[in-house]
Amino acid sequence: MSDFVAGLPMYDWSEMRSEVDAQWARLRDAFRQKGIDAPQTIARVNADLRPVEGGIRDAAGKVMAPDPATLPPDELDFFGLWLHPALLFAQTCWGPMELGLATHVQLVGQPRYDAFEGGQGELYSSALVM
Repeated sequence: MSDFVAGLPMYDWSEMRSEVDAQWARLRDAFRQKGIDAPQTIARVNADLRPVEGGIRDAAGKVMAPDPATLPPDELDFFGLWLHPALLFAQTCWGPMELGLATHVQLVGQPRYDAFEGGQGELYSSALVM
């Protein structure tokens, strides 16, 4: 079992679940081929995230997100995922990145959605972070 967590929450709607799972399977397998122990499945709810006693803290000790174990188990706190100390890979949009998330994660890519209506141009973007 992997010590890492991963999530693709931005488009993980019930009607897209199989596509998101297939996308994660491809990413997971690519990580594993490089020797990285990626988790079998993505985190979809707070209950999928390991507890972080005292909350998720920055280098100075300031709480940035609550302990996922203290949150409603059937919901997902995005910042709890994005800032989780065991984060391997996740998806966000640029809004949170511009509001401070970028200082706590590493940007590794930006998908293109040009093939989809409304997905064209510089005003539509999401980010892949670690």
